[in-house]
Amino acid sequence: MRLFRGPRWAVYVTFLVAATAGCNTHQCDSQMVCIDSLGLMKTVNQAEACTPSAGGTPILGDAGPYNLHVSTNLSASGYELVWETTPLVGPWLDFPGMRTYIIQFPSGLSGHLPTSVDVYVSSDNPDADALDASHANYTTASGSLAEFTNTTETQLSVLNATCARYSMRMVVRAQVNALDAGADAP
Repeated sequence: MRLFRGPRWAVYVTFLVAATAGCNTHQCDSQMVCIDSLGLMKTVNQAEACTPSAGGTPILGDAGPYNLHVSTNLSASGYELVWETTPLVGPWLDFPGMRTYIIQFPSGLSGHLPTSVDVYVSSDNPDADALDASHANYTTASGSLAEFTNTTETQLSVLNATCARYSMRMVVRAQVNALDAGADAP
């Protein structure tokens, strides 16, 4: 009794197509991008080239206004420093597949180990001129969309381990005592 009645070559073609789908083009080559503590960005070959003052070009264009301001909030568990890479509305950082951002924290957050990091991704990204434009959709990144490494008191690295292109916004929080909260404390 023969269960499969179609041509045998169809099985081989189906297997060949399934085995070759995925990240096979240069659109998914890995890329490392440093953002220093002053909001300057550059592409590097090795993570060691990313320092607090690595230099580069100002983040403009697709990434929109990069934020260096760290706010201080009073929370139920004490004072909390909050830093966002970009505002909720307007352009976010371009986050193509296999890109790693090595982000040095701005001066108001540097020196404090993050207690939480939230990454949001969107399949669209408004133009840099549209600072008040909303994203058509966004969601909290998880799994391969935001893989974290090297989280310290001065920096963190986040990788889009997929081959899909997104835009990305990050919110970093750190708990501090009243003395470390500084002049911005409520």
